[in-house]
Amino acid sequence: MNSRGAQRPREKKPRREVPPGIERYILSQRPTYRPRLRLLRKLIKDALPGASEELRWGQPCYLVGREKVACLYAAGDHVNLGFFRGADLDDPKGLLEGTGKGMRHVKVRFPSDIKRRAFTALLTQAAGAPRGGQSKPAGDDRGRPDVTGIGRGARVLDPSEGC
Repeated sequence: MNSRGAQRPREKKPRREVPPGIERYILSQRPTYRPRLRLLRKLIKDALPGASEELRWGQPCYLVGREKVACLYAAGDHVNLGFFRGADLDDPKGLLEGTGKGMRHVKVRFPSDIKRRAFTALLTQAAGAPRGGQSKPAGDDRGRPDVTGIGRGARVLDPSEGC
């Protein structure tokens, strides 16, 4: 109140903006998960500087080009760092869990569970891993043999036929 007994109009506090996208997802998770999600997000961005980040299926996903590489999601008492083609990755440290056809994940229960070197190795491997875990066969994308430099009317030999 002022000296005349009238109240000053209240100043409106600016509403806190809810950040879009990934940060909104992180803020919607339990407070105990948020530091782990932020650490993993930073690790992914550092390991895959060219990767795009977007929400897919309600969770943060990381893509290199159009290829889905990794995702983050809270589950039960932990946070998962998921790999879309994790079944095709070499995992010398035995960090990957899961039995699905392709997807694998690493459970992160505590910030100390984040193994920077090992996770970075898995991420860079996942970003460069060819589909199906196999090296790309010679030829075009449809599996046809490479016939570059073969003249007209030449026959492409099947290696199993011998000479």
